[in-house]
Amino acid sequence: MNQLRVLSLTTLILLSASRLPGQSLGPSPRPCTSHRVPSTCKEIYVQPVVCNDGTISFYVVRAYMDIGFFSGHEPWVIEGWYEVEPGKCEKIGPEQRYTNNKIFGVGYDAVTLLAFAFLDSRGAWGAVKVPVGEAYEPSNQQFCVQDGTFRYTRDSEQSDLPRECDRAPAGYHLISASVAFYGYSFRPDDPGDRDYLHVKLGPNDRAIPLGKQASSGGAAQGPGTNEEFQAVLTDTIRSPGAPRLRGSPAGSFVQVCVLPTVVKKQSWANPQSVRTKALKDAIRQFTASHSFSGGGKARFSVREIGDRFIVEEVKACSDDDDDFNLQSPK
Repeated sequence: MNQLRVLSLTTLILLSASRLPGQSLGPSPRPCTSHRVPSTCKEIYVQPVVCNDGTISFYVVRAYMDIGFFSGHEPWVIEGWYEVEPGKCEKIGPEQRYTNNKIFGVGYDAVTLLAFAFLDSRGAWGAVKVPVGEAYEPSNQQFCVQDGTFRYTRDSEQSDLPRECDRAPAGYHLISASVAFYGYSFRPDDPGDRDYLHVKLGPNDRAIPLGKQASSGGAAQGPGTNEEFQAVLTDTIRSPGAPRLRGSPAGSFVQVCVLPTVVKKQSWANPQSVRTKALKDAIRQFTASHSFSGGGKARFSVREIGDRFIVEEVKACSDDDDDFNLQSPK
C-alpha cells in the first residue's frame, strides 16, 4: 500500500508508487519484444528500472512519449512520484515500445526522461542530478511536476514541456531531468540489465529547491559546466524531431569544438533560457542544411559572437578548444 509522507520545509505530500506484488523487474521475455531476441526484431518493450545503492530514499518522476505509425505520436505523459528505497530497484512507469526502424529517416524515436528528488539530511526537499550509466544519456530538459501523486498528458514538442507550469494551478513546479533514453538506446542483442540505472545518495548530498518558474524566464545564474553543455548538445542532436546529420553514417560519433569561455560564460541548466535556445537553434539550422564531408564522423565548431552562435564544419578542433563527443542517432 502506498504511504503518504509529509515532507518538512516544503509541505510537499508525496504518495509513493511502487511495483505491483509479484511483478518482476527487467524486460518482459516475450517474442520480438525482449533484449534477447534475434537482431531481425524491429522493436522492443522496455521499462526503466532505477536501483537505490545509497542510504537515502529518493523519488522519481517520468516524462515519456509513445510512438505511433511513422511520425505520429501520442501526447507526452508525465507521472510520479515513484519511491525507491535503499537497497531496492523499482520499475518507473509502464512498459513502453521502443523502435529504431525509421523509414527514409521519417518518424520519431520513443523517448523517456527521468527526474529525481529527495529529502536531504538537513530536511530540505528538492531535486538532485544523478550520473548517467548504461543506456541512459544526460539531459537538462525541464518539465512540470506536481505535489503528491499525479499524472497528466501534454500534446506538444519536447521543448515546450515546461510551459505546463505557465497554465497549471498552484502546486506545480519545474524540475530538470537528469537522464534520458531513446528508441535507439536499446538493441535486441543487448544484455538484459542496460535499462537499470543505479543511483547512490548519502548524507552529504544536498537537494536543489523546486519552485514554480516562468518557462520563458531569464538565463540561469552561475557559470556553465562541461556536463551541462554536453547535456544541451545531447538534447539538440538526439532528441525526437532533430535534423539528421547528412553525410555522416547513422550511429557514428559527432565531435563539437567550442572554446571553454563559451561553455563557462553562463549556466546551461535552464533549457528554456534565451541563450540555450539560441545555441540549439543555430546547431539545428546548420545540421538541417549541411551535408558533412568527413566520412565516418561529423565535426563542427561553435563560436559565439555577440548574441549569435556561428556553427561551421571543421576538419579538427583547435588546440584552444574543448571537444565534446556524442553518438548520432541510429
